[in-house]
Amino acid sequence: MNKTSIILLSYNTEDYTRLCIESIRNFTPRGSYELIVIDNASRDGSLAYLRAQKDLRLVENAENRGFPAACNQGMALAMPRNDLLLLNSDTIVTPHWLENLQAALHSAENIGAAGCVTNSCSHFQQIPVSYADLDEMLAFAERFNVSQSMLWQPWHALTAFCLLVRRKAYAEVGGFDEAFSPGNYEDDDLCIRLRDAGYSLLLCQDTFIHHFGSASFRKDEDAQKQAAKEKAYRALLRRNTKYFCEKHLLFPDWNMLHGILTTVPGELLGEGRRLLLVGMSVCTDAYIQRAAHPGLRVSCVTWDRDAAARTQQDLAIRYAQQTAESLAAALSDLQEMYDVIVIPGGLGDLPEAAQMRDVLGRHLVPGGGFYEG
Repeated sequence: MNKTSIILLSYNTEDYTRLCIESIRNFTPRGSYELIVIDNASRDGSLAYLRAQKDLRLVENAENRGFPAACNQGMALAMPRNDLLLLNSDTIVTPHWLENLQAALHSAENIGAAGCVTNSCSHFQQIPVSYADLDEMLAFAERFNVSQSMLWQPWHALTAFCLLVRRKAYAEVGGFDEAFSPGNYEDDDLCIRLRDAGYSLLLCQDTFIHHFGSASFRKDEDAQKQAAKEKAYRALLRRNTKYFCEKHLLFPDWNMLHGILTTVPGELLGEGRRLLLVGMSVCTDAYIQRAAHPGLRVSCVTWDRDAAARTQQDLAIRYAQQTAESLAAALSDLQEMYDVIVIPGGLGDLPEAAQMRDVLGRHLVPGGGFYEG
């Protein structure tokens, strides 16, 4: 197994940081990793605790440099041949976590990064859990964390609460874009750049760690300060969303699961069934449906040429112009008949909407389902 540099950020999360570091020591094979901690000018007891730890490399920033810049510091300090594991301080790692992620990352040369599932996360990496305390969580994870390649799901974007990046891929695309500082969308941006460079991402549905969730954003007890903090956070999110979408020519719903898919009967999405998704921002839908319905065969036709280019290594996807002729050519190239066809957002008032529906209908099996809207 490749050695891993674990990069942990610390910012006023002393109790969480202690738990996280103890879990790394308990559940990660000795000699398989180095631990680098970047402290972003903590004002609680974090620094005193970290200075006393002899098995980590500590960087003490004089000011809070934000998540992207601090992560970049840690990645730049990592041993030259190591893979890079970005880990939030408000996590508790679990038995076999790193071995499982490493097995997935190095299962093929084109895998650029791997992530796991958790109890609290975005990007559809969250799974339902029922444990009530730490002991129950660890027992759950012990049963859950059994490496199984059939549970490694190609994914659209992975969240950096726990993100393992191949050293070669990092060398090619670099670290986080610090224009997203103090944080939000830097991990999405890195994942898009990895995919644009020809790498795939894997969501390891065989690996679970616990995530408390955004602990460093919830430290003020004063209600007025907390309200101001949340207002600033929303403004930051709007700014970074705009920058991210403009940078990568993405639509705001690029990472959205379209609600119409929840109306499709489960029997049409079972093993061996064939689903066609048609429309502008359907790539995320495709990844999620394939993960949610093992054995479902998913194809896409998108009006977004860039999305088709960056996902073609993962999905059966074709680009088409919004005409009946172009749609027919794309479907002919896919060479499939479908049990269900879904058009999130519908065809609306496109000039050839009626003809396009006719084209799609010729690729629907008798008794299949057609959903639009």
